[in-house]
Amino acid sequence: MKNLKNSIFAVLVGAVSVLVVVGCSHDSEPGRLNDQGASFGLRPLKSDELLTDFDTLVSNVNAYYGPREYKEKRFGYSIAELAKGFREKVSAASSEAEALGYFYQFLAKLDDGHVSLRVAETSGGVLSHSLGLFLTPVAGRALVGDIVDKELVTSPQVEIGDEVLSIDGVKPFDLLPIITKYAWIANPISAQHLIMRAMIRPFYMTEIAPKSPTAKVELQKANGQKYALDLTWKEKKIPLLAEPVIAAGHDFSVPFATELNQMTSNNISQMGQTNPFFLNEKTQAKYGFIKVKPSAQILAAAGVAETEVPDIYAATYTFGGKKILLIRQATYAPEDFEPSLYLAAYFAILKEYESKVDVLVIDQTHNPGGDGSYCTNFFGLLNDVNKEAPVQMCRADRKWMDDLSSSEGVTDPESLAVGISMAKEIEKAYDAGDWLSSPLPIFVGTENVQGGGAWNKPILVLIDELAGSCGDVFPMLIRDNKRAKLFGQRTMGLGGNVEPVVTLPFSQAKLNLTRGLFMTHRSDGVYDESNFVENNGVQPDYPYSHTVEDFRGGFVGFIEQFSNKAVEQIAP
Repeated sequence: MKNLKNSIFAVLVGAVSVLVVVGCSHDSEPGRLNDQGASFGLRPLKSDELLTDFDTLVSNVNAYYGPREYKEKRFGYSIAELAKGFREKVSAASSEAEALGYFYQFLAKLDDGHVSLRVAETSGGVLSHSLGLFLTPVAGRALVGDIVDKELVTSPQVEIGDEVLSIDGVKPFDLLPIITKYAWIANPISAQHLIMRAMIRPFYMTEIAPKSPTAKVELQKANGQKYALDLTWKEKKIPLLAEPVIAAGHDFSVPFATELNQMTSNNISQMGQTNPFFLNEKTQAKYGFIKVKPSAQILAAAGVAETEVPDIYAATYTFGGKKILLIRQATYAPEDFEPSLYLAAYFAILKEYESKVDVLVIDQTHNPGGDGSYCTNFFGLLNDVNKEAPVQMCRADRKWMDDLSSSEGVTDPESLAVGISMAKEIEKAYDAGDWLSSPLPIFVGTENVQGGGAWNKPILVLIDELAGSCGDVFPMLIRDNKRAKLFGQRTMGLGGNVEPVVTLPFSQAKLNLTRGLFMTHRSDGVYDESNFVENNGVQPDYPYSHTVEDFRGGFVGFIEQFSNKAVEQIAP
């Protein structure tokens, strides 16, 4: 693969971190602290311990939070005043759970889907209570997206797509304003997916804690038939799954994806799954997707052995008399992550089928992000000339300077020199007392993405409200470089890299913070709030909102709509 890497990916500066997954499965080994906190007899945290943890959290937000000035200006709040108010509530809290809930409420006020706090253990050993159903929002209604615990939900009446009307007499969406006090994904469209918390309630959302062992759940089928179930609240004591670990500065992933994927096994709901969420028996029967892969000859030319090809979904189908190649970009940090191998495999797929189809559809929905350099170079495959690259205004602090100037794991002198150069730019802002640096090319080390020339025909890119971080970066590059049209829903709007900054001393909760604000490089050097992805996301050229009928029908209509738009890209 040396020739391919030298010709196409020379701009990939530095070693792109290999993804390391360090999480536990749902069936964790017995005997570990996270499996039996209550049996160890952990006492509740004392008030002074909780206040120390809260003060530690606030001090780290004050030191490391990149978008701080931007957020305070845009939303009109003062982080200092927010912290003061919530500290008083922590001090007056009547329980550990209530106090930690105020930690979450403080962070939710930042209006930032990258900010997260992960509590792995509580004095009670219970992390959440579940009724066994996973809810998903469709057109303002709460539908059953998955039956996650068949021991709790034994009734054969319950089917995917049934609507949940109420839980103990309360409509699910009436609970959402309470839920979003404690958690915020990124924007109001994305935040609707927190409706899942109506039936899977974390310990710190004390305002909606179960008040009895069971709950009466009212549901309605597509034909209007209503029925009711008495479901039991089940305590969940499993540890939270760990997030991907990506090198400092490169991590553009969605913390919420780990939480969501832990709750459901259903491909429709999960983020980062290999197959498109709309791939099922109904759509397969309707459109006849034919899975494809590159020939041995093309793979060999790309430097990839047939036994090395990673698990990438690619298929062709015919629509309106035209042939479409559909490829899935599921995540920018797959579990078996080897950037050069994935890029070479995508290159081979595109080169194999460019002459055999009329248009390319890239499915980047439900994408939880990942490695910024890999994402940028994936975009580079679609170009035959250099294009504007993403840049980021980084928090002007010594942490960034240390990360960028570190030689650990970097064997290329040129890459190290680029990192040191960017560290010096941050140092200038630091010495000047600026909160953020000038825009820096932390993604690939250059203000342009080198063209790979793998595809020169029309392209349509599918996006949605469950695509964030790198899931924002890729459509941003598509839009700002005018490379293709975007179809679907506004992306999350997670506009900076994310890093772990501290483990709180008593609760041992881990805090992740956004460390800057990214946008596409502008040759005129003028940047304003409209250029930021943070809280804005990327809007589609062709908006599409799923309907209840489409959800229940297996997304056949969704495919018809985007296929129509894909075919429209073809010149007469």
